[in-house]
Amino acid sequence: MAYRIVIRSMLVVALLLTAALDCWGSTEVHPGLYAREEYNDNIFLTSHDKKSDFITTFNPSIRLDNDTRYWTFSLNFGLYFLKYARFSQEDETALKDVSRGAADLQILPDRPFSLAVHDDESRVYIDNRLPQVQANQFVNKTNLNHLIVNPTYRFTGIQGLTAIIGYKFDKLAYQSSLGDDSESHTGYLDLKREISPRLALLLKGAYENYQATYSEDFRREDLGVGFTYQLTPLLMFTAEGGPTRLDFRTSPDQRPILWHTSLDYGAGGPVTMGVSYAETVLVSVDQGAYLRREAKASWSYHDQLTYQVVLVHQLDKYLTELRKDESNGIVATVLVPLTTALALRVSGNYARLTFRPQEEKDKRYGGSSALEYRIRVSRDR
Repeated sequence: MAYRIVIRSMLVVALLLTAALDCWGSTEVHPGLYAREEYNDNIFLTSHDKKSDFITTFNPSIRLDNDTRYWTFSLNFGLYFLKYARFSQEDETALKDVSRGAADLQILPDRPFSLAVHDDESRVYIDNRLPQVQANQFVNKTNLNHLIVNPTYRFTGIQGLTAIIGYKFDKLAYQSSLGDDSESHTGYLDLKREISPRLALLLKGAYENYQATYSEDFRREDLGVGFTYQLTPLLMFTAEGGPTRLDFRTSPDQRPILWHTSLDYGAGGPVTMGVSYAETVLVSVDQGAYLRREAKASWSYHDQLTYQVVLVHQLDKYLTELRKDESNGIVATVLVPLTTALALRVSGNYARLTFRPQEEKDKRYGGSSALEYRIRVSRDR
């Protein structure tokens, strides 16, 4: 599974390299190198008989961006090698374990008909209730390959009205047998009517057929209305929502009202802030569909230094299991540029969790610092 992102990316890159020179457009290459030395006093995340070790992380990476008249292409790919001083059996050096990356291809992005393809390889948590640490790469984690194919047709023949009809194929494939492989097929229609330069109305509808290996299959119908309003040049308000119908194969059907609202300030400026609330239906790694209620507040400052703080409240209610997970947390990050290519990143996080109906409580916190080195090579034609 870990080779899929590599193979697909190589095919797309080969297509680009064999294209006519007058179609080459603009190309940028960004090699990168990340290294970290860590001491971990509990590498297996156990409550007793804890084992400690020094862990070396080595992460070479490359980013390729290509923009032509007919497509845009972006590839991010890296290898995350882990070396343990004592427990060498936990080393991660095989390509199937260390590959991470994402590839995005848009064909005819500015034309009425376009095709978008996204493919990424990442490491994800299996069960949110089990012990988890961001830096720990093997406890309660597995590799995920995520493929999306999304052809769309955009109609703009009526002034002020944009209609988008599309189809989305979405496939999840996990390396671990505990992961619930799935695929879904979704057809949708989005309408946007610009009433004025500041106000736009939204109407959306979608139908999805979801099939999974372990959890229940379902069919989903969504209908939503909303609007966006530019209060000031730097302040945007968005609100949308509507009924959703989830028809499960054996479990009782669900009829939630899903909605989202957000207030965002400072797009493109040095200071950005935002608050949002959303109710959405998502799919977990191993327990099927769940309803998430999420409130979020964020603040960031970008100048010589970059600061970012995010506060998040989440309540997850599983739709086919008797289970609720609640979390309240904060994440803070500081990025300090040392040279034009070298930067120091310092981050920390803290969260309090409650798992029902068992009423189990947990606290999770951590911090890290890392040196990041990036160089850039570009070519325009």
